[in-house]
Amino acid sequence: MKKYIILNSKYSTTRQVYRFQLNKKKTKNLNSINSKYAIEGGLRTKNFFKKSITGKPLISIITVTYNCKNLLERTIKSVLNLSYDNIEFIIVDGGSNDNTISIVKKYKNFIDYWISKKDNGIYDAMNKGSKYSQGDAIFFLNAGDKLRNKEFIKLIKLFEKNKKIYRNNFVLCGTHVYTKEYPGFKYLEKAFIPFLGRLPSHQSMLIPRKLQIQNMYDNKFSISADKDFKIKIYLKRVKYIILDYVVCISLPGGKSQSIKSHDFLINRTVETFFIFKKNYNFLWATIYSLAFYTWNFRKIINKN
Repeated sequence: MKKYIILNSKYSTTRQVYRFQLNKKKTKNLNSINSKYAIEGGLRTKNFFKKSITGKPLISIITVTYNCKNLLERTIKSVLNLSYDNIEFIIVDGGSNDNTISIVKKYKNFIDYWISKKDNGIYDAMNKGSKYSQGDAIFFLNAGDKLRNKEFIKLIKLFEKNKKIYRNNFVLCGTHVYTKEYPGFKYLEKAFIPFLGRLPSHQSMLIPRKLQIQNMYDNKFSISADKDFKIKIYLKRVKYIILDYVVCISLPGGKSQSIKSHDFLINRTVETFFIFKKNYNFLWATIYSLAFYTWNFRKIINKN
């Protein structure tokens, strides 16, 4: 086996790299969703790559951005400061017009691959990031969020053990992030009940790459495609392994978490209906979406 190179022992992404030229077919596959309108960079463009190693799986951390100049740097630093060595860090930017790309370029020698190109929203960018990745597992880290080193490494250490048992049909999840006081029932705050939408936070999930690629996000759900993904794989009998520790410190107010206006509530209710209709049936989709609308409308009224 070719010996790895240490580019910089200080950072997680540069302690274990390999230098080689990809064959033309693989290069074409990696660049198949690029265009002349994209700008890109990173270690990969200099022929530095990563490998999966027995006992040390390659973990692809993917961050999608759009005009995140005030949030991105803290996220980059939390990845680079991990004590785990076999990390592939990918940033997919949607064509930012603020200072986001300047921040990315500041860390260009420590990011495996970054690309900036207009996309069709968050989940389109996440799908592209999955295709760009080469790791054994994928972890999506939002701009502004920070990883907790010890807890994240605990998650990684369980990956190979569970892959031997479940192959690619499992996901590892850290502590759930739930909406408190969910329909007034204390039990539902921490329960895992997919048909009631009680699911682990996407920012806590370590997902086998093959499972992710086989179940790409449905771009027609622009607000909650991650919920559709989680229900879909659950119904395919993918094993959810839920662990009681926090792997990521997330900023509040994510697109699918924050309901600030009645118009947004209507849009999200409609999308929720179609997600549940797709995965369950018309009757349950109707009941669930009406309950969802009523509960969240009450919260909007109480705030005003």
